[in-house]
Amino acid sequence: MKIGLYVCTCGTNITATVDAGKVIDELTAQFPESYAAQVEFICAAEGKEFLKDHLIANRPDRVVVAACSPREYESTFMQILAEAGINPYYLQMVNIREQVAWVTPDPAQATRKATTAIRAAMMRVRYQEPLEKIEQEANGDVLVIGAGPAGLQSALFLAEAGRKVVLVEKTPGDRRHARSVRGTVSHHGVRPLSAGTVRGAGSPRRLRSQHRIAAALRGHGVTGYYGNFTATIKQAPRFVGTTCIGCGMCVEACPASAANEFNCGMDEKKAIAMPFLGALPNLPYIDPGSCLRSLGQDCQLCLDACPMPGAVDLEDPGRIVERKVGAIILAIGSKLYDCSKVNGLDTAKSPASTRVWSRASGVVQWTDRRRNQDSGGQ
Repeated sequence: MKIGLYVCTCGTNITATVDAGKVIDELTAQFPESYAAQVEFICAAEGKEFLKDHLIANRPDRVVVAACSPREYESTFMQILAEAGINPYYLQMVNIREQVAWVTPDPAQATRKATTAIRAAMMRVRYQEPLEKIEQEANGDVLVIGAGPAGLQSALFLAEAGRKVVLVEKTPGDRRHARSVRGTVSHHGVRPLSAGTVRGAGSPRRLRSQHRIAAALRGHGVTGYYGNFTATIKQAPRFVGTTCIGCGMCVEACPASAANEFNCGMDEKKAIAMPFLGALPNLPYIDPGSCLRSLGQDCQLCLDACPMPGAVDLEDPGRIVERKVGAIILAIGSKLYDCSKVNGLDTAKSPASTRVWSRASGVVQWTDRRRNQDSGGQ
């Protein structure tokens, strides 16, 4: 196999420590069917013209360019190969500037190192196969997993750019963590992003045209490839449909309650309730973990109290949905660090929840403080 080797000296950047002539002599002796050429600045206009003409004249089967980082000029040299009538994927680059000359002060050692690296490239390039670029249809929709500040901001940017967005959130309402700490976020100087995102995304008019919001969803599986993914999403049952008018009579009738996670466990909420004030979608839901029916009791007081037929569906099985998207953004959020792991804090458990916090010692986590001081009275 005829391999064309082109060694760039890059002025004195490479030849200050690498003996290019010695490298070429050793490699051409080892690969007698190949040839080698030394170029001063192969990335310059004259160097690129020389490379193109030399390739056309010699018609090598494979090409190795020993120069600087492939990140800088690999695409340029691939284009030159294409212009010379050679498949661009027959190119292999070797970085003997940053990885050899600049980091190896001893000339003898640098020369041996460069020879070894180029020899490896000449052995590897033999196995490279011709590839062809193809064009295919790509889906322009985007799946955003997580409806916190990052997910909402991503969804808004994409929607404003004309993309259709499937916004998936595993909890019953969007941006719960951002809502619960919004005051502290603004005090820490990041209000234009986080608070602005929460406020802007809360406008139904901004979301209606380009967003498909799906709460209480979990990613179930993804197949396909970049530009053409099929996302299978499992939607957990809310047990409350869109015919709900938000009268709150079901909440009043519910006899079961549990710790309110949104308020950091400092109070309780009913088994059927709104996730929090201003949640999207603006519907109550039944928490299976605290509903009496999940404990084996036959209770349907919420259904009996509801004035809208069909709004409460205690037999809602949930569903599996599929969405075709071209890209997926993971914005899965964050959670609070367990302060009980910090030495010196006398932590205790809140009476209303099992979440560890430190009220007993007088040390209160910042999220607890924000919920106590929230302007919404929560």
